[in-house]
Amino acid sequence: VSRTPILEWSASTDADGDAVKYNVYLSKSNVFKAADVIAPLIGECTFTIAKELDVHTTYYWQVETIGSEGEKVKSTICSFRTFNTAPTAPIYSTPAADAVDVAKTATTFTWKASTDADNDVVKYNLYLSRKNTISDMDLQKEDIAATTFTLPTELMAHTKYYWRIAAVDSEGKMTRGEVFSFRTQNTLPTKPVLVDFIDSKVNNKLNISTTWNASTDADSDAVTYDVYVTKNNDFTDADKVATDLSVTNTILTGLDFGADYKFKIVAKDAFGALVDSEIKTFNYDAAAYKISVDHFNITKPAVGFEGGLCLLEWETAGNDVKYDVVISANADFSTPLVQKENVLGLNTNVSIQGATENSKLYVKVVAKDDSGRSLKSNDYSFIYKKFGTFTDTRDNKIYKTVNIDGKIWLAENFAFLPAKSRFNSPQVSVPGNDTADV
Repeated sequence: VSRTPILEWSASTDADGDAVKYNVYLSKSNVFKAADVIAPLIGECTFTIAKELDVHTTYYWQVETIGSEGEKVKSTICSFRTFNTAPTAPIYSTPAADAVDVAKTATTFTWKASTDADNDVVKYNLYLSRKNTISDMDLQKEDIAATTFTLPTELMAHTKYYWRIAAVDSEGKMTRGEVFSFRTQNTLPTKPVLVDFIDSKVNNKLNISTTWNASTDADSDAVTYDVYVTKNNDFTDADKVATDLSVTNTILTGLDFGADYKFKIVAKDAFGALVDSEIKTFNYDAAAYKISVDHFNITKPAVGFEGGLCLLEWETAGNDVKYDVVISANADFSTPLVQKENVLGLNTNVSIQGATENSKLYVKVVAKDDSGRSLKSNDYSFIYKKFGTFTDTRDNKIYKTVNIDGKIWLAENFAFLPAKSRFNSPQVSVPGNDTADV
């Protein structure tokens, strides 16, 4: 009920037709005193309370009829409760409307305090949803006394959320604020790091084989790569030589010798977050170039033997080129078993130590010239065998063999037993001795 309500009642009648007057009582108690008369001796059947009553308070009222001879009759006691003024709507501070790149962890919401005309204590409810229609089911936290709240849980990355604050006073009167939206941040992929930048001369043009470390994405987004090469100071879209690569390597072809170039890799996720690699500058002189191919292959399979030698062979990468040879138990060559540097020619004997029988070993040969340029061979692997075998055809028994200095030796003793002869051993006479077997 309004704090300045209008009280109305039906008129009393007098048997003698005399005019009557009314006293109107109003109190917070249902037991009235003389002091509770707020409208004495009025002739109308209505009275408007001009002075504001207390908020959300129960009041009792009664009308006393007074006849012309002073006789009095009281009505029944009635009651009403004044209304509770709702608090003002909260005004949001952060996240701002349509904010982007909002932190997905420890996301904090802040707003300005609501005011309450009745001076009631005001608390707040936070609602959060991925739908723009917020309901009571989206309540995240209620009865927040402060004007800020930090979510204890992590939100989804690059996701649009909708939020609302409702102000509630101590009498339960609620005022809902606007619905705001924001989008959580998209974490950048890690910076791609150039691993190999291997150049070669093909048809008097410069080719470069590039490899880089894969970028990782904290949001588990797929990452692809764009590659740029330019002779200008700044990169433009026209300098993009490869786009949307899902692999971490590419070959730059048809470049000019003696020209100044800039090169970079751009990692990007599915939501448009971009991060550049370091910029690499280069200029190659054709005259000093000795590696004359853009690839070469290992040609002779390696079959290794513990403690022995085996032969590796490969194709030429150019004149006056040296080669480094690595054999490893890991595809990333982090645990090399064999390392030979500056090999001249197209083959070498290698000794493999410490490998496990029937394990897979990986081989790479890197060609290099005096100018510091290098080129890696094709990927190559083989199954390691410690021992070879030899079959004795006399009894078909199989023996282990080992390669030592390029020669094949038995790794275990012969166990052949010939059949016993059907002839007796010949006997001879030795002067001064008894007859003896020879």
